[in-house]
Amino acid sequence: MRDSAIALYTLAGLVLSLGGGVLGGLRARSPHSFYAADVYHMTARSHRRFAALSAAFAAGFLLGLHWTGIAIPLLAVYTLLLVLYASSFARGFSHDDD
Repeated sequence: MRDSAIALYTLAGLVLSLGGGVLGGLRARSPHSFYAADVYHMTARSHRRFAALSAAFAAGFLLGLHWTGIAIPLLAVYTLLLVLYASSFARGFSHDDD
């Protein structure tokens, strides 16, 4: 694969991980709905852990700019983690506490 394509994947992963970190940080500070906190157990601690994990992946993506062999596996793993994180409290986003 060309170096420019790998650099693009690395930058996409960096943007995703920074966005995931911001999302985790914002969700850690926001009030939780019944579904997010009590049903899915997504507490402020869970969100802080994901924000820290996202920061670690961002550092990995920065390393991926120099070691191109780790870029695509990192992107695959982080994308899976981001999807699992987002889906684990998706019902809690509605703030419908009926």
